[in-house]
Amino acid sequence: MTNRRAQQTEYKILKRKISYQIALIAIIAFIVVVILRSMASNRMGNFIVAAMRDILGMSYNTAKMNYDVYFRANMNYLILAAVVIVFIILSRVLLSRFADYFLEINEGLDTLVGDREGEIKLSPEMASMERKLNTVQQTLETREREAKSAEQRKNDMVMYLAHDIKTPLTSVIGYLSLLDEAPDMPAEQKIKYVRITMEKAYRLERLIDEFF
Repeated sequence: MTNRRAQQTEYKILKRKISYQIALIAIIAFIVVVILRSMASNRMGNFIVAAMRDILGMSYNTAKMNYDVYFRANMNYLILAAVVIVFIILSRVLLSRFADYFLEINEGLDTLVGDREGEIKLSPEMASMERKLNTVQQTLETREREAKSAEQRKNDMVMYLAHDIKTPLTSVIGYLSLLDEAPDMPAEQKIKYVRITMEKAYRLERLIDEFF
């Protein structure tokens, strides 16, 4: 519950901006209604009649009749249609802004998946999401560095182990070769070589035990 409240607080700026945009839509729709209502007044009606006379070359009576038939009689429908059109246009603008937010998040995810360098930047109202994406990016980079470091340590260990094992193994092979090539070797020298071979073999055994 506490985590959810914290998340709601983080997105307060985004919710405030959306609320402002919805309020703006309502205000513009109200202004359109007021303007259209004013067109039904005598003053606005006279203006429209005069415009039809001057622009369309109508007589006063014809212009007045057209105004009454097409404007005054259908004023409620005109107001409703205008409000719907304005609402659709502004809603589309609002939804387009939402799409921009999702596009920004998608680009941030592409940065994570594509291993691109650089800090992820989003709109100010998406600051919380920006911080989370950058945290994930830093975590992935840290894990990647640790994985590479562990791989390098493993390779170094194998290399050192191979070198340490090869030294006593070479000695064992060398002394055994001497014993094999010289069957008539004096007993004292043979015992000496066997003892050295055994020491090297035991050392090799200890190295393998330490490795495992």
